[in-house]
Amino acid sequence: LCSSKYRPGRKPEESYHLQELAAQHVRRLVQPSSLELEFENMMWSLSLDVYCLEDDGNMEDATLLVAMAALKDMRLPEILSTEEGYNATKSRTRSVDFRELIVPVSFGVIDTRVVIDPDSSEEALCEAKVTIFVDEKGSFRGMSKSGGSVASKDLLATCSKLAVQRAPALFSQLSN
Repeated sequence: LCSSKYRPGRKPEESYHLQELAAQHVRRLVQPSSLELEFENMMWSLSLDVYCLEDDGNMEDATLLVAMAALKDMRLPEILSTEEGYNATKSRTRSVDFRELIVPVSFGVIDTRVVIDPDSSEEALCEAKVTIFVDEKGSFRGMSKSGGSVASKDLLATCSKLAVQRAPALFSQLSN
């Protein structure tokens, strides 16, 4: 993570949180059968490195969206079995299949108001953060909340409605 709030040396705690969040998200979305090889019960192992050039807030959404974009763009080479072993061919590739595609839409909660996609100065004022996950059909797929304040049903309903409205723009960005 790159920001003036971090110092050189040991990784900040947020990076461990983002790493686990991305791993959970990828496991939930990627169809495991699309990683299987056609012989000897072998599978591709995915490794994803995300580099943050500037942390200006809402790193969770940025990390998840960039992970999805990278996986959508990734091509796996066909593996051929030969007498010498296994060889990857660049001439025939395939994409990874997804169980579903979902996008995160996060909100900062300040008093009784919500801020969509809060930047770092807004995050510093937030009492809580709510993330709504929406699929391509505009359906609610999950929610996470962090922070100490209690989120009312009305607040969560407002966040859900706004997330469903915002999701098509995020899916459009993933397609480009």
